[in-house]
Amino acid sequence: MLLMRLIGIVSILLGSVQLFAARSAYRGVRVAGSAATSPFMLLSLWFGLLFGVGLLGFGVAALVGVF
Repeated sequence: MLLMRLIGIVSILLGSVQLFAARSAYRGVRVAGSAATSPFMLLSLWFGLLFGVGLLGFGVAALVGVF
């Protein structure tokens, strides 16, 4: 039980960091993006956001005891 709580807390922290990184990357592209910006940047932002939300969901589920 203690291990699942630890995994849940670490997952929530990593998910929060991932969401912050995706938000920072979006702001950087919005301010400094140009025609030279990779067309795959939008896809990477979406997957970063999805991964962060997934980690948050997994962390909450681990803390609640779904597993």
